[in-house]
Amino acid sequence: MYILSAEHGLLHSEKITKPYNRIIDEQRCLELIPKLKPIIKNYDTIVFFKAGARNLYEKCLKSACDESNVKLISFGFGFMGGINELEGKINKAEKE
Repeated sequence: MYILSAEHGLLHSEKITKPYNRIIDEQRCLELIPKLKPIIKNYDTIVFFKAGARNLYEKCLKSACDESNVKLISFGFGFMGGINELEGKINKAEKE
């Protein structure tokens, strides 16, 4: 599991970092795409839980997936809305 961070790109969920205050913008998205692709290429499908994140996070990840020919399954809304769908999304991705 990874966290999409405006500061670090795809950050492994077990990685501990110092606090930072950075929000993604169009320029940062363009800078991150090349950093995301080497990790994304290791997978057939990426499951992205939005968890209320700004749309630009999803757009950035989608661009990196498209450029890497990796399928993106994106879901969720608001603050943790749709989290109960996670298991089903993962099972669907595994079957495909």
